[in-house]
Amino acid sequence: MDVLVDLTVAPPSVSLADPRDLGSFKVLAQAAQPHPTELSRALDGVGTIAEDGNAFITVDAVRRLAGDLAADPDWNAGLDKMLAYAGSKGWMDPSGTAIQAHVEWARPA
Repeated sequence: MDVLVDLTVAPPSVSLADPRDLGSFKVLAQAAQPHPTELSRALDGVGTIAEDGNAFITVDAVRRLAGDLAADPDWNAGLDKMLAYAGSKGWMDPSGTAIQAHVEWARPA
């Protein structure tokens, strides 16, 4: 599952791509040029950008962005496994409420 952030529209949109894919997690930022400050603003209420350029997306935001899928017990069990794996790799914030994601920048097609 990827967090899609489209900075080419106003206001920027944030959504999940393929929320059933619990085997990967990253932020895909679409913009004419990389602009970390705009990305940080777009992620307000969803996550934050760390000094190293990685994002930390809150688990609550992932569930919220998943929509109706978040009510599926099987999906939640899979998400819990993904979070446990991320925690074992050190990819969770110290509070355990946000998962680290690398940011990939893409230009609009």
